[in-house]
Amino acid sequence: APAKPKGLTRIESGYWDSLVKTLMQRRTLHVGMAGILHVTCSYYNQFERCRAACKKSSVYKTRSREGAVVWKEKPEAALLSQATKGLTSCLQELGLTPASAARFHPLPAAPTKEERGLDSYFDDTPEPSA
Repeated sequence: APAKPKGLTRIESGYWDSLVKTLMQRRTLHVGMAGILHVTCSYYNQFERCRAACKKSSVYKTRSREGAVVWKEKPEAALLSQATKGLTSCLQELGLTPASAARFHPLPAAPTKEERGLDSYFDDTPEPSA
């Protein structure tokens, strides 16, 4: 598994752990996925923050120059839409959507000691001292 980047928020860190666990269980994770995992976690963080900001309502009331009451969309609502699209795209790249899952095949499992044969006998043998 790729190393978790430093500086992730609490939300990003928790999501990183969840993604890594899922991808490890599916045996579709490799070190080269660090970048897309990081971007996915960033989108997820933005998604959660914007969703919280829009929880009660995605619009707010203001007044026009003429004094009329006008309802406008919160900036967070537009950002939520962008984060949703970005997050969905990243999850597709990772094979974590129903449609994309079929394109991903598990990586081969590491051979066991028995499968490695005689060479595995020497794996646990201490090095001779000089």
